[in-house]
Amino acid sequence: QQQINNKDGQKEVLVVGVGQVDPRPPAGAKISETEMLQARRQRKNAKARARAAELKEKLAAIEKTPPEERTEEELMIFRKGQERRNRKNDRSRERAMEKKEEIDRLLARPEKKRTKVEKHFLEEALHAKLRKNEGDRKRRQRLKEMGVPAKVGIKRAMEHLATQQQQRTSLLPAAPGKGEQRGEAAGAP
Repeated sequence: QQQINNKDGQKEVLVVGVGQVDPRPPAGAKISETEMLQARRQRKNAKARARAAELKEKLAAIEKTPPEERTEEELMIFRKGQERRNRKNDRSRERAMEKKEEIDRLLARPEKKRTKVEKHFLEEALHAKLRKNEGDRKRRQRLKEMGVPAKVGIKRAMEHLATQQQQRTSLLPAAPGKGEQRGEAAGAP
């Protein structure tokens, strides 16, 4: 994080993440209009990411508090966060359905009648699908090797692994308590 002066002379925080470059041009550097617009867009995106990270932290803190102890303001923030998440998920689902419909439409069309753009779109989409399937296959294999039952979502898989870990640790002999020595029972003289 860095504090900078914005165009109004006010201080603002600029968050530059890992692997990101400071979007501001060096002082006195001559830059083109395009580079200036890109730098402005990067600054705007960095600020948006910072706001999103802050909101995510707030939501996580609110989620940790029991529902009956949440204030009215916290409930409102939490509800808005849930609504945003649902809207975003719905929009992603819509885009995925639109993309699938477009792929189906293009596949139904004879290959010779497809334009270059359509061919490129189809190639990219099918390649992405192959990569996803490969990743899913590898993930399922890893889960199988860890002993997680088939057809289980990530959340349930993590719960299953945590349960297994607890069972393993409960089977281990208890470590000697304070003042006890190995081989002696607790409470023995």
